[in-house]
Amino acid sequence: MTITLEGRIRCSLCGYQIRLLAFPSVRVNKRSLRQEPGNYLCWGPGFCEECGTSNYGVRAAVRYQMHPKSAAEIDEYRARRFGGAR
Repeated sequence: MTITLEGRIRCSLCGYQIRLLAFPSVRVNKRSLRQEPGNYLCWGPGFCEECGTSNYGVRAAVRYQMHPKSAAEIDEYRARRFGGAR
């Protein structure tokens, strides 16, 4: 299953919140998620949308959170597969 992760970083010049997205493939278990081996797609603007400063150097420090729509899909899958147990 492919999920959507959303992260935010601050522009080093103006402090604008830049939105980044990642789309890894995961294996859904009863109580955990395991990332499938291999590469996955990451997307984000290369420059700040407010001031135009490059943000390539700060991408390594991103903390991603699962998008609410992906969390709902995983809960729905677990309810079907494992009988609603969490």
